[in-house]
Amino acid sequence: MGSMSRIFMIRPVHKPLDIAAVNQWYTRMKQVSIPLSTQAYSQIRAMILDGQFAPGDTLSERYLAERFALGRMPIREALRELAKDGLVESVPGRGTSVRRLSLEDLQDIYEARQAIDGMAAYLAARRGPPPELAAFRERFVSLLEASSFDAPEAQRAGAEFHVAIIEASQNRELARMLKGLQAKISLVLNMRKNPERAPVSLREHLSILEAIESGEAEEAQRRMWNHLAKSFEARIQLHQKVA
Repeated sequence: MGSMSRIFMIRPVHKPLDIAAVNQWYTRMKQVSIPLSTQAYSQIRAMILDGQFAPGDTLSERYLAERFALGRMPIREALRELAKDGLVESVPGRGTSVRRLSLEDLQDIYEARQAIDGMAAYLAARRGPPPELAAFRERFVSLLEASSFDAPEAQRAGAEFHVAIIEASQNRELARMLKGLQAKISLVLNMRKNPERAPVSLREHLSILEAIESGEAEEAQRRMWNHLAKSFEARIQLHQKVA
């Protein structure tokens, strides 16, 4: 009887997948494929919109190049793109700085917001608010009833509420117009704050939400217009105090 050869199967050793390592690798690969000027643009833009660079702050090419470990050329290109967005301004002999909004700028922005947000409130009331919009009621009430008022959180909640109304309108063109204006709205929100205005603004948001939930389209639009008109007046007063 001949000998039989045996085939030994080598079982692979399965190690648990390191999700964190995979995510880091994926992030590095994305960064490699993105032009340096685009990386610089995204990082500087995020810092401006987050308020880390305030209106009037100088944006030194040397400082930014060192901070992001990039050459000056991609930083320069990024600043040119940010200037096109209206977020920074360059003055010969003085360099580049985060844009300070003028009274005319503020008026243009708030008039555009009245048109966009007012129509969005109208449509949201006509079409019925989604649960995501109704959830803001509890959030606003909680902020107003807290023993210590959290003004930054109130501002975040208010900004998110306006975006949620746009989404509830189910109108893609309104969403597109808001996206084009969002960067300048962030500049407005990063300006000097009026702590007395924040709780009043929350109550106005609650009033707008009530009109939307009750299906009163024209009333919702009117309340949004009034809310933005009062916000504009408050901004003008602060702007004049600074000036």
